[in-house]
Amino acid sequence: MHRALLALAVLLVLPASTEAAPPWSAPRDVSGPFTFVDGLWAAGGLIGWRSGDGEAGAPVGRSGDPVFFGTGGGAVAIVRPVGSNRDPRSELRVALRSGGRFGPSRRVAKHPWIAPPTLAGNARGDVAVAWFEDRSVVSDRVYVALRRAGHAFGKPIRLATGRIRGVSVAVGSRGDVLVAWNTVDKVRTRLKRRGHGFGRAETLRADPAWAAKLRPAVASSGRAYVAWASQGLFEGGDSGAAYYDVAVRPAGAARFRRAQRLDGLPAHRLGGPLDLALTGRGNAIAAWVSDRVRVAETGADGRFGPPRDLTAPGAVVDDDVTRLGGIDVATTPAGARLVTWTVPGPLVQVAFGAAGGPLGAPEDVATGETPRAAFPGPAIAFQLRGADGVHVEEVTRAG
Repeated sequence: MHRALLALAVLLVLPASTEAAPPWSAPRDVSGPFTFVDGLWAAGGLIGWRSGDGEAGAPVGRSGDPVFFGTGGGAVAIVRPVGSNRDPRSELRVALRSGGRFGPSRRVAKHPWIAPPTLAGNARGDVAVAWFEDRSVVSDRVYVALRRAGHAFGKPIRLATGRIRGVSVAVGSRGDVLVAWNTVDKVRTRLKRRGHGFGRAETLRADPAWAAKLRPAVASSGRAYVAWASQGLFEGGDSGAAYYDVAVRPAGAARFRRAQRLDGLPAHRLGGPLDLALTGRGNAIAAWVSDRVRVAETGADGRFGPPRDLTAPGAVVDDDVTRLGGIDVATTPAGARLVTWTVPGPLVQVAFGAAGGPLGAPEDVATGETPRAAFPGPAIAFQLRGADGVHVEEVTRAG
């Protein structure tokens, strides 16, 4: 079976961060052509991608985006597949980065049928990896393994058993850890404050969340968020209504508030993804693709204000069923925001907001797709399909 490799490159040489509003640079090719590119990401001054053209010098079997911390540190999760029927266990490993490259991976767990894990960390180097054993019955198991900065990963902690459909994790700047998972139609969480164990599992008070795609976050203030996009997909290709929701647990509170509905689409209208990022002082921004690109930001009370349209209705629809390019949000601790998406063409668009200022109007920055936003910079990485193959390109906002 073909194994895609991850190519990592310190290619996003960014200018000193600026939060003015100068124009975007011309696109710059940072990769050369590939047959295909998958898993593009931009973070911590790097652009990375996964392709099938045989790049060397990087971990194989990567699952999900890497996380970065400190001055060049990072981590990437690797899953080695299930063995024979006599030994149906798969291995979850994590490779750590220092000195500009990833070192050998170390095993975190060897469990039956490990589903793709999620990885999160903070600037100090605290890291958490969460996953579930996909047993295809009601006895799926949710696990998390934790690493304090400068230490090895601890023994996996079992958090829940049930019919699990997905898991996500967030690590706050203080070391708080929030694990969220969804069952068939519910979202559940467990929160660990630094220096304490995980609290009890909490089922979030919300309307049914079918096939929820989760985005958790924990602010330095202690405020916790879980946002999700959900939509039931049924046999024969029919779909239920699409919803975009977020639940907030105020700092010091014992539980999450009832989820707030951000947006929705009626049945038989295909919904798109949602992203969530912290903007400093406990606040957050949510961006999503419904029949348009929309954003909402929190007020002082931690509740999201009315959505703002970044595109006209239908602008992100390539045909009756396809949403293009997803959505990606990057922020700084001071509160700068960068939102990027793709519209038919395909064309990369962005909206930028300086710390303390409003999010600006959408801008066209390049021909391309699947864009990823990053600070410092700000910068956008994206794919461009040419006659000779797929290129990874980037644009920056010059000072």
